Amino acid sequence: ERCARTFMARPFLVPDYVNDVRYIRTCILYADKTSNPSEVFKLMSRIKVGTKVSLFWVAWAWVAEKAEDFQFTEKIFQKALKTGAEPRKFLEERQRQFLRRMSRHWLNASQVQEEEEDEGAD
Repeated sequence: ERCARTFMARPFLVPDYVNDVRYIRTCILYADKTSNPSEVFKLMSRIKVGTKVSLFWVAWAWVAEKAEDFQFTEKIFQKALKTGAEPRKFLEERQRQFLRRMSRHWLNASQVQEEEEDEGAD
């Protein structure tokens, strides 16, 4: 926690760490331990910590998806692609996986709705 907080408070002091995967992992682990991980990712994005690292965006997208904020999750992936986060292949694969999960989610939701409507018609 101290490591993540120290560098996030002063990212300009150690610019080499701003997009260092090791540091980004530490920040992600810290975010996971907080009561509101989304706030940590918003802060990181605002101060440009990790924005060139795919892992940052994928972790943030996972937090948004777990909160069932699917529109925001897609926006996160789009912004990650726009910023040129690397490795791009990892990012694109995680986005495809998310889109497949969303397809299944909407398909299941529509089937449940149809079943409820059929039961109501009886």
